[in-house]
Amino acid sequence: MKIKKILVLILAIITSIVYVLLLNDYLGKEKPTFSTEKKEEKPSESITVDKILNFISDYELNNLDFANIQFNEVEKLTNQDKIIMSYLALEDEIDFSKGVSYTKLETYLRTVFGKKITLENENLIYKENKILSYDDETDTYTLINNKDLELYLSKYNYIIEFKTVDSEYVLTVNKFFERDNKVYISFGDLQNDMNVLFEIPEEEENKTTYIKNYVNSKYEEILEDLSIYTYTFAKEDGSLILKSYKKEK
Repeated sequence: MKIKKILVLILAIITSIVYVLLLNDYLGKEKPTFSTEKKEEKPSESITVDKILNFISDYELNNLDFANIQFNEVEKLTNQDKIIMSYLALEDEIDFSKGVSYTKLETYLRTVFGKKITLENENLIYKENKILSYDDETDTYTLINNKDLELYLSKYNYIIEFKTVDSEYVLTVNKFFERDNKVYISFGDLQNDMNVLFEIPEEEENKTTYIKNYVNSKYEEILEDLSIYTYTFAKEDGSLILKSYKKEK
């Protein structure tokens, strides 16, 4: 009986020693580290139409119509095009009246159009009015007057086609623009309040959903009147960038 107790005691001691050795070995090892950096899309990862639409929404690319910007290659964008696109995309999250650094605008442009894009510092002029004033001492843009750029409207893209062509991603859409419950097929028509396609009932709360449902149900009837817009995207270092945007019809 004593021998059995001794054996149990010895086994317990051995177990304790092994546990302590293993614990010290574990504590002596470096703990794994985890990166919090956003992962870029791999070149081989498939690009879906939803990713493209999210990119358009996230970076406010519908403002291309508001600013009347079309281009076959990024190099054709004017400096004023670049500043107004940056301002319209960033104004909801940054207070330009307090001054916004050049770096903020440059970062937006490189994210959307690629790292080769350049930006020259100058005032933003729209309809002969100074909207943003650039200060070279502080390297900042400050809002002077944005009344000509205030716009409250809904936008809806109807997908015609999405395809991949030679490593580029081409999205073709019809567009619908709404203001004051009137729906137009181009931003120019909206500005001039002409060629109203249809009107949304006053009691309708979700205008975008109403537009979507109306277009889906009446598409064949209104097809001939619609304008066609084409976005062309590509990948740069694994991330999407916009290469061109134009109105085809």
